Amino acid sequence: YEYSSKRFFCDLMKPRLIGKIAAERAAARLSPKKIVTFNGPAVFEPRVASSFLSHLISSISGHNLARKVSFIKGDIGEILFEESINVIDDPLIKKGLGSRNFDSEGVSCKKLELIKKGKLNEIILDTYSSKMLNKKSNGRCGGATNCYFENGKLAREDLIKDIKKGVYVTELFSSGFNSVTGDLSKGGSGFLIENGEITYPISEITVAGNIKDMFKEMLLANDLEFKSRINSPTIRINNINIAGK
Repeated sequence: YEYSSKRFFCDLMKPRLIGKIAAERAAARLSPKKIVTFNGPAVFEPRVASSFLSHLISSISGHNLARKVSFIKGDIGEILFEESINVIDDPLIKKGLGSRNFDSEGVSCKKLELIKKGKLNEIILDTYSSKMLNKKSNGRCGGATNCYFENGKLAREDLIKDIKKGVYVTELFSSGFNSVTGDLSKGGSGFLIENGEITYPISEITVAGNIKDMFKEMLLANDLEFKSRINSPTIRINNINIAGK
């Protein structure tokens, strides 16, 4: 499928282009094969890569940290990612789908660097959770606004070209994530990568591992697009369990 979501009608993708992209994606997925289980690199296209950011946002929510139902300790300066990775939540992006001046409690919003150089820099706080943690609200009642991984330095092709055997994931299913332990296991589908090339479609795979380990192995491409409230460029994770037949 393909979609377009914007604040202004004039900014929407043309229907004919949406249909063309959806048709091309569907045709590319015809006659998928099953693969044997292996450990190796996985590359996640942006629409599924954003799910990793969703799990991060949930895990640094003040409510979850206060109730101790997060695999993250919540200490400012805690190392979560490689040093080059930054995560921004910006409520003031022009025409952003999550843009707002105030949160649901009337607290003013500002741009936050949630992850700065791989380290936890801010957490998601409203009035209630900030009191539980003896902190001050940062205007996030209702959750994150326009949250995204900052672009990496590599093109998508550069993330793929040195992979001898891996997968390019275009779909993830189920909510198989344990926020307390960080364990993640999700069904998926996509394409097999062989010798740096995307080859044939695959289905009925499961990607699994601990998200803390995945975070520390992430590499980001430079193809970030703002298509929803939570956005990510293409992501590569170097060592992940890929279960097949």
